[in-house]
Amino acid sequence: MKASSVGDTITVRDVLALQHLKTLSNDQIRDLLLHQEGPFSLDVLVRQFGKGAGERRELERAQDVADRQLERYEQLGVSSILIDDPRYPHLLRGIPNPPLLLYSRGNISPLNTMMPVAIIGSRKATPHGLSIARRLGQLFSTDSFAVVSGLAVGCDTASHRGALDTNNGYTVAVLANSLDSIYPKENSTLADEIVERGGCLISEQPMGTPLRRTHFTLRNRMQSGISHAVILVQSERTGGSMHTMKFAREQGRVLAAYDHGSTGAEYGGNQLVLEGMGGLPLNSPASIDELKQRVSGASWQHSPVGNYS
Repeated sequence: MKASSVGDTITVRDVLALQHLKTLSNDQIRDLLLHQEGPFSLDVLVRQFGKGAGERRELERAQDVADRQLERYEQLGVSSILIDDPRYPHLLRGIPNPPLLLYSRGNISPLNTMMPVAIIGSRKATPHGLSIARRLGQLFSTDSFAVVSGLAVGCDTASHRGALDTNNGYTVAVLANSLDSIYPKENSTLADEIVERGGCLISEQPMGTPLRRTHFTLRNRMQSGISHAVILVQSERTGGSMHTMKFAREQGRVLAAYDHGSTGAEYGGNQLVLEGMGGLPLNSPASIDELKQRVSGASWQHSPVGNYS
């Protein structure tokens, strides 16, 4: 699980050191990674952008910090994956302002060979909503499909559980917090089970980062970013899941929502997706098949050469 930048001269250690030094912004580092020409030298870069005679000592301290971070990641079984790494989800790489670094625990590679579908919804879903989320998790964890969700209580938990109900179900939990802790704590066992069953946990937050409200919005754009489609199981119009649906529309993903056949406020988000965002209504086996066909088409459209599923 040792971190590296596969096939590139800029390493994770270099990026962590640069982030600690604040020598370059994440956007500048991303451009350097994706468009660099010729050999890379961190020493030269720091001297070029440095601000004084103490820059060498500052660089050494930053490299020490990076080494300690990498040691901690390795102890916890966490991989650090740069945006230029072949393991980095290729769908995520194509969104506006993608994460420069991803942290993962478990097996992230199937995201680039399967067809990920995000299944999301309210933390306070009705029993019927939870049942639907679990069934959808089962249906979208077979035939090269993979289930993406956010490990929250409610619909997220149910969809992950549904994927784990199947023999070879693959599911990915996208976390708002860093991977040295699990939020919410009551889903710690579920998180471990996801990893043990061949799935993975991913986050863009470095170890030790305090959890902030804004991290949930960042997490939401990652959930849709790594997925070909996003299914809304149940949400009010003002629910946090609606952020994910808006990101999904901006990212050109396939939108779908379960059609509960009700105008109740607890399903207001579903109505908005179906009536105002052009989402596919799900309420029958035929509609599930149609969504799978749309996702299959989207996967061929988005897959780079060599990564067809």
